[in-house]
Amino acid sequence: MALSAIRFIGGLTLSAASLLAGACGGKEDKPLTPAQQDAIARAAGQSSSSVQSPSALFAKLSGAAAPGQGSRAADLVRRATGPVIESPFKQPRPNRESPLYREFPAPGRSAAPEPEGPPYPARLRFEDLDWLAALPAPSEEVPGVRLGWYLNSSVAALVAAIDQNKPLVIVIGETSCADCEKLAKALRCAAVERLAGEAVFAYGMPSRDKSTLAIAGSFGMESYPTITVLEPESRMLIERVRITGFFDATTLGTHLEEALWRVTPRSYAEFEPTAPAGPRASPRTARPATAEEAEAGAKQRGLVHGAPAPVCR
Repeated sequence: MALSAIRFIGGLTLSAASLLAGACGGKEDKPLTPAQQDAIARAAGQSSSSVQSPSALFAKLSGAAAPGQGSRAADLVRRATGPVIESPFKQPRPNRESPLYREFPAPGRSAAPEPEGPPYPARLRFEDLDWLAALPAPSEEVPGVRLGWYLNSSVAALVAAIDQNKPLVIVIGETSCADCEKLAKALRCAAVERLAGEAVFAYGMPSRDKSTLAIAGSFGMESYPTITVLEPESRMLIERVRITGFFDATTLGTHLEEALWRVTPRSYAEFEPTAPAGPRASPRTARPATAEEAEAGAKQRGLVHGAPAPVCR
């Protein structure tokens, strides 16, 4: 199925990305191995492995807001210039989140005052939502058969994507969004789960995960649910494709396959003039497993969905 309802966007929405800096620690500070650095450098068309650790990226994002520095967070965030796939089934983001994000002022101009605190309690749990807790953990992933999900831990998911040199698919939703719950159930259908192993997958709620909140604001996401496909790049958040609104499992699986297999990956070399020029990565041409193969693989391994079971047909 070809991509539908596509529009092209440009420009950048800036964010107080310093929220991300506080989320880094532990695994996020793990440096990349030389092999991982070389793999990402080659994907970026560079001849040397001058790749920073993921925590260094977030440190740079945090530093973009330093007084008098005059730099902008947009220098480290690139929205999709490729397809943005839209569904009419979506819910606008609440206005209460917008004060957390503001444009960094030009040198010599004062910034808007920071809010005293978030308008909601800081919660990182997901166990109280059965439809979210039902998503399997990354350790339960079976390539081509069953997806594993990072829940409300977008920073750790980005680290895993860089470690594996795979795209990062982040689904962003909220408890107040009925279509988000429907989408979460569709994510457990074979039409989507057949893509296991092709990317790192994460589900984040801005009201419960500050790194997801910062990513949503940095990319100017205006509604839920929204899916963003990010490149495995440790120096810049680069968005390849965005999918907004609810789609049934079959349609969503087709859109994700298009994003992961057909759309040309973007690279850091596009935005860093000092980076050596090199060949761009080409989209993959083979196809991942089919939904029927994923269902057969799950049956063979005795994998069953926990409650609430998705309705895929």
